[in-house]
Amino acid sequence: SDVYKRQLEERISERDFFRCHRGVLVRLDRIRGIEPSGAGTYELLLEHPDSPRVPLARERVRTLRELIPFTG
Repeated sequence: SDVYKRQLEERISERDFFRCHRGVLVRLDRIRGIEPSGAGTYELLLEHPDSPRVPLARERVRTLRELIPFTG
């Protein structure tokens, strides 16, 4: 539920986690790459045995660029 998500988000450190999309929180130290996925959007490549890709919301790109400089 949204209440549970907000409570969880309030308990974790903003220095360690980043909301990259509406339903997705990622650990900043697990982002191993950022790739364009077309039309001004990006996907985050995560350090994980399954090498998952998660969407990066357009309105979150600027905030992530301030935390982790990248080109594109």
